[in-house]
Amino acid sequence: MPIFPILFGVLLVLFLITGLHSLLSGLRARHYQGRTTGVIIEVQHFGSYRKSSRNHNYRPIFRYEVDGVEYKRPFDVTTKNVEQYTVGDTMPLCYDQKDPKHFAPEGDTSMLLSSIPFFLGAAFCAFLLFLCFA
Repeated sequence: MPIFPILFGVLLVLFLITGLHSLLSGLRARHYQGRTTGVIIEVQHFGSYRKSSRNHNYRPIFRYEVDGVEYKRPFDVTTKNVEQYTVGDTMPLCYDQKDPKHFAPEGDTSMLLSSIPFFLGAAFCAFLLFLCFA
């Protein structure tokens, strides 16, 4: 059995699952009713440590309190803009009242937008899979 159809099929499924997860997380975040203020306590760096590299991604870790319980959670979306998040900055957060560990910066649409590359990848894999059987 040819390996390329299997490979493209597996990639298609992975891209679809990841894209759907990101899209659903973003849609859920738009309906969070809880409000609190979060403080950025750390900004994690992912990627190359060479300054000349283009492979730099940053993810903020927030500390916030809901009903007397303190949470320290990373925001699920990374950015390439090192200046977008600074340790010590405060910002309004929305959170899921049923499960406050789920949160997003108020008005942030990056979770919705982050699903686009995964759906584009899925479409490309579907096209390649189609070509394998054409």
